[in-house]
Amino acid sequence: MAARALAGLFALGLSLPAWGQQNALSVIDTHNHLHGLRAPWQGGTDFEGAAEVALDAMDRFGVRMLLIMPPPQPEHFAAGYDATKLFPIARRHPGRFAVVAGGGTLNVMIQRAVRSGDVGAEVRRNFRAKAEELVRLGAVGFGELTAEHFSMNPRHPYVSAPPDHALFRLLADIAARHGVPIDLHMEAIPEDMAVPPHLARRGRNPARLGPNMAAFERLLAHNRAAAIVWVHLGWDNTGRRTATLTRALLERHANLYLSYRIPPHRRREPSVMANRIAGPDGRLRAEWHKLFSDFPDRVMVGTDRFFVSPRSQSPLRHTADSAATLAILEQLPAAVARRIAFENAARLFRLGKK
Repeated sequence: MAARALAGLFALGLSLPAWGQQNALSVIDTHNHLHGLRAPWQGGTDFEGAAEVALDAMDRFGVRMLLIMPPPQPEHFAAGYDATKLFPIARRHPGRFAVVAGGGTLNVMIQRAVRSGDVGAEVRRNFRAKAEELVRLGAVGFGELTAEHFSMNPRHPYVSAPPDHALFRLLADIAARHGVPIDLHMEAIPEDMAVPPHLARRGRNPARLGPNMAAFERLLAHNRAAAIVWVHLGWDNTGRRTATLTRALLERHANLYLSYRIPPHRRREPSVMANRIAGPDGRLRAEWHKLFSDFPDRVMVGTDRFFVSPRSQSPLRHTADSAATLAILEQLPAAVARRIAFENAARLFRLGKK
């Protein structure tokens, strides 16, 4: 399988240039966003400008390919957009961008169904048609979807849905049939709990949070042929996404994958810091080093950067740290680093077949 993945990389022109000073790696970063939205008084959008910013950063950091996607959006979100803004970017820059789609459409449909309680035949038919359309347009995965997305400020939405909701299960079946993964943002909530204090202060989050891990396991078990990427490992907002919990899930569910990110260490909330995979010095903590080494085929890079158009004013450009995220690769055995850097992503997203 690794040989076929490498053959696909070469077919795409991914020539494995040197990354950093010590490793011959060419990274496929599986989770990022282009922010081409402009303020209402500015008019229009500039996703190509955001793409140029991304390409510059990719060349500097040795990232050969970026998977881009809309964030997971609720209904009637003023700053929303869908993957139709991103497919032209991928076509104009073949081999550098691929699109994961559904955050601005499928996620909205799931939210609507959660609110209304309607998962009848028409809702399912429309949902299936949209998912199938996204695959026809060239999506290499479905995302960013969310089952639990906290609000980080008064203008940032709180978005929640049961991970075993009927439409998530339907999407797992569609994903399995087409061989494309689901990119899922979900905070770890093993039991009923109060919302952490820093989230109660800063956003529009509920006072209490209902458990979601058992429902997540039901989704994973629903269709074992559906690969689900639980994103943002290393950015834990409940203090519950531990190495122990993560290891147990990986052992029970062979269709579970992870993508990791290193958030800026300027954020000091204790519950956010609790299960970061690296310390303030950037060193991968021992329990996570062992997990990456024990499951080298199940982890990928997912920096979660927002590449902001130079003609857009937005603080989103400060939400992730590419250098710290990629520096993790230098701390791993070479064979493990290669799998996490690009081999797993090439295989899972079938990039050599696009």
